[in-house]
Amino acid sequence: MQRWWVAVWIAGWMTVGTAAEMGSVGVAAVVNGEAVTTLEVQERQRVLAARLAQRGERVREEGLFAEALELLIEERLQLQAARRLGVQVTAEEVERAIEAIAARNRLSVEGLKEAVAREGMEWRRFRREVELQLVLQRLRERVAQGNDTVSEAEVDHFVAAFPELRRRFAEEAAGVMQVRLRHILLKGLRGGRDEELRARLWALRERLTQGESFADLARVHSEDGSAVEGGEVGWVLPGEFVPEAERVVERLKPGEISEPIKSRLGWHLVEVIARRPLTEDPDAFRNFARQKLRERKRQQALEAFLQSLQAEAVIERPKPMPEAL
Repeated sequence: MQRWWVAVWIAGWMTVGTAAEMGSVGVAAVVNGEAVTTLEVQERQRVLAARLAQRGERVREEGLFAEALELLIEERLQLQAARRLGVQVTAEEVERAIEAIAARNRLSVEGLKEAVAREGMEWRRFRREVELQLVLQRLRERVAQGNDTVSEAEVDHFVAAFPELRRRFAEEAAGVMQVRLRHILLKGLRGGRDEELRARLWALRERLTQGESFADLARVHSEDGSAVEGGEVGWVLPGEFVPEAERVVERLKPGEISEPIKSRLGWHLVEVIARRPLTEDPDAFRNFARQKLRERKRQQALEAFLQSLQAEAVIERPKPMPEAL
C-alpha cells in the first residue's frame, strides 16, 4: 500500500474536528447552528487535490476550497438528518467495517492501526470517522429503500438505451477473478471453546484428506446455513467472503483445503472448488447492468433527499473564504 494512498484515504474520513481544533480556527459555514471549520475544509481540500493529482489531472486551487466546503455542508446535513431519524450503528458493525478495510488493503487490524499512526491520526478519531461514514451509508440506504427496485423489463430498456455499458463492464471486469467456495463453519453452537473447535476442524480436515466427501461432512457438522447445500457458498468476488478467510483463500489452488481459520463468525474450513475470470460468468453482464440501474435510482432518490435538506436548512457562509491549500 503506497504511502500517498494511505494519507489520502485517512484524510477522506476526517469530517469533524475536535473541540480544541475548532477553537483554534475560523468558521467556514454554519449549518443549522453547527459550525464547519476552516480546518475541516482545508483537510478536505487537500484530499480533493491529492485525488486529482493521483488521476493525473491538473490541480486548480481556485474554487477547490468552495468545492470542499459544499461537500462538508452536504455531509453535515446528512448527519443531522441521521440523528433526527435515529440512524445508528453498533460497535460490532464498526469493528467489522475496520476489519474489512484492513483486509481490502492486505493488512491486519494491527497493521492498519500502525498505518493510521504513521499518518499522525489517533486511532480513536479514526474509529469515530469510520462510525460516521457508516451512519451516512445507513442513512443513504434508508433513503434508497423502496426506490431501487428493478424489473427485468427495466434492465432490458437500460441496456438498450446505454450501449456503452458493455464496454464499461469489460473495463471493470478485466482481471477480476471469481472463486467458487464451500466451507464448514463451527460457531460453537454445540459447545466447545476455540481450541476444541479448532481441533474438531483439524480432525475433519484429516478425514477429507483420506477421501471423505466435503459436502457430506459439511451437511453433518457445519453450523452455517450453507450446510444444507453441502457447505457450498457459490461464486464470490473479492471482498464478498469473510475477510480473515479471504486472505487464506487467495493462496489456495482449486481442490485445496485450508487449515482451520478463525474469524468473527467462528472457525472455518474452506475448500476452493474453482476459479474463473468474471467475464466468463454468463450472468455477469446482466447483473452489472442491473446494479448500475439500481445505483442510478438510488442516486436520484438521494439527490432529491439532499435537495429537500438544502431547501429546509439554514446555512450561513461567512466571507471571505480562504482559498489556500
